[in-house]
Amino acid sequence: MTQKRGRKSTAELSTVAVDQRFRAPPEPPKSLSRLQAEVWRETCRRLPGDWFRDHHLALLRQYCRHVVAADRVASLIKHVESGEALELPDYDRLLKMQERESRICQALATAMRLTHQSLDKKVAAAKARTPGCIPPEFDGDSAPKPWE
Repeated sequence: MTQKRGRKSTAELSTVAVDQRFRAPPEPPKSLSRLQAEVWRETCRRLPGDWFRDHHLALLRQYCRHVVAADRVASLIKHVESGEALELPDYDRLLKMQERESRICQALATAMRLTHQSLDKKVAAAKARTPGCIPPEFDGDSAPKPWE
């Protein structure tokens, strides 16, 4: 954006620019279950307000569904493992379901840049733009470095 020369107009002076980083996180859609909505809120709570754009919300919705499905499969595996008679074909099927859900969750998280590597890059860029606006959980300066 280029700077205009001269004095600002009344319209320019009366307009307030909204910083998207401080907007409220999106509310979960009604189509999600209670558990899926909890995953939605927890995911959004940990990130700056501008993290999820409108075109990310469909991915976030699916991510929440798959996280809950992965948890359900994990509880089924735990139930089968605690039983006396372990049916190998059923156990194998559950493990394949768990692998599939894990891959889907990882792919969606990567697409929305929720992985550690993505977070580190995005937070570093945000920190360089506006010092002091990074939430404490993203401030890497407070944690000891692995080489220290």
